[in-house]
Amino acid sequence: MSLSTVTCGSSMLWLHVVQPNLTAGHYGYIADEYNRHVILRGVDVETEQRNIPADQDRPIDPSLYDGQCPSNINVYQEPPTCEIDYGKGMYNINDEWNSHNDFAQIRRWGFNVVRLCLSWSALEPTPGNYSEMYLQRVEQIIEWASEQQVYVILDMHEDLYSRYIFGDKEHEIPPYLTASDGQDGAPQWAVMTDDWPALAFFGIGNLNLAMMKAFDNFYNNSIPPNATQGNAPGPGLQDHYIGAIAFLAKKFVNNSAVLGYE
Repeated sequence: MSLSTVTCGSSMLWLHVVQPNLTAGHYGYIADEYNRHVILRGVDVETEQRNIPADQDRPIDPSLYDGQCPSNINVYQEPPTCEIDYGKGMYNINDEWNSHNDFAQIRRWGFNVVRLCLSWSALEPTPGNYSEMYLQRVEQIIEWASEQQVYVILDMHEDLYSRYIFGDKEHEIPPYLTASDGQDGAPQWAVMTDDWPALAFFGIGNLNLAMMKAFDNFYNNSIPPNATQGNAPGPGLQDHYIGAIAFLAKKFVNNSAVLGYE
């Protein structure tokens, strides 16, 4: 069933999970407000996870995307996400691959949900202080998706804990221990490695010693040194992370285009 047949004005229908009743032979499924089955087909949108430093080619300021797409002179794995014809309505937007209308193109390919990869480091750049500009950028992307009847899963993305873990080339012992960088996730102030070296066994990033120690401190809810609590519910790393997710969820609690959080 195409979700284009279940629209209601410019808003999107709320989805919910129908719980299974295995004794009656009924399996769980995702349904819309009218209890109709909905099949979701989706892709990742990874441009907002900020695994590279923010720069002019992928700015956060949403005003720089109004009717235009920021220049992308340098070659990146993930160019900016744009929808330069936003506001023209579904099916009225140029959906060619080079049109800079990413969600029109996503919809044309038959997808109806995206996993929008976000960044803790961009959402809470300093302890307990949440970025309204980054939140506005996320909201802008959700609006673009909604116009094309594409749902959004908000994913607080992480790969190897943080891009602020830098490989320790000075103490490499190849091939047993090699320098290994983090990729994306935690802000710099939330990286507590206790001076463990950023070396990985046999070059395997998930075995990075500094990264493993950073995860230990996160799951122990360690308190980052010289960090203010701000608007976080507590002083520990997990407290800050929970506060950032709550900040995000409060913004979109009444937005039916937001399917869930990861």
